[in-house]
Amino acid sequence: MFESFLEDTQAASSKKDIFSTYEEFLETLGYDQVLYSAFTRERDGYRPSIHFNKNLHEWEKHYLESEYLRHDIVFRQCAQTPGAFEWAEYAQRRDLSKVQKRVFEDAESAGLLGGVAVGIHGNQKLDCSVMLASSQKIKFLAPVNKSLINLATYHVYLRVSPLLKELAPGVESLTSKEQDVLRWFASGLSRCEMADKMNLSSHTIDYYYRKIVNKMRARNMASALVIAIHQNAVSLS
Repeated sequence: MFESFLEDTQAASSKKDIFSTYEEFLETLGYDQVLYSAFTRERDGYRPSIHFNKNLHEWEKHYLESEYLRHDIVFRQCAQTPGAFEWAEYAQRRDLSKVQKRVFEDAESAGLLGGVAVGIHGNQKLDCSVMLASSQKIKFLAPVNKSLINLATYHVYLRVSPLLKELAPGVESLTSKEQDVLRWFASGLSRCEMADKMNLSSHTIDYYYRKIVNKMRARNMASALVIAIHQNAVSLS
């Protein structure tokens, strides 16, 4: 499923097609409401660069009219820390202001359930904030689904960003073994499973992980996989 998403977004020729594929993938995880915003950082503030909204037009209008942006702890967290997290992690905090509590209450009243946010800090010029929600109650977000959301969102970010070349500069080529490790990683194998498949020790797999991340100039294996695909450093087929 995820490999198909990567291939389809890589083959897409327009932002519309990329976001359409992103929508379809998120729906398989139960998220049918998406607000994707990327901002170029300038001296006098932020300038919107990319904007995509699916089924959240009324909420976005209410959110902006209520001036929630400068109070919203979820948006603030996206700006401070990259990665995916659940809104619920912050909704129950005791130090929330009345306005911050109201943001969560209004979101729930508007039918935004099981909220997830993703913050992306690609470089010093472009930041991205993504809000996902479901129209149906999601009891539990599995860690693997959170990782998939994070990886898929970063992949879309690189595909639609006009700063792609700056975000992912030239990288070192990967050895055949390193490419194999990336392919197994993309298929969802754990380190131990990968070691068994490749007849290697887990320490050797860890060594390859570090080499791949360093060569791709990435923060982790998930972002290394996306960058490798964009740089044609690996093929999943």
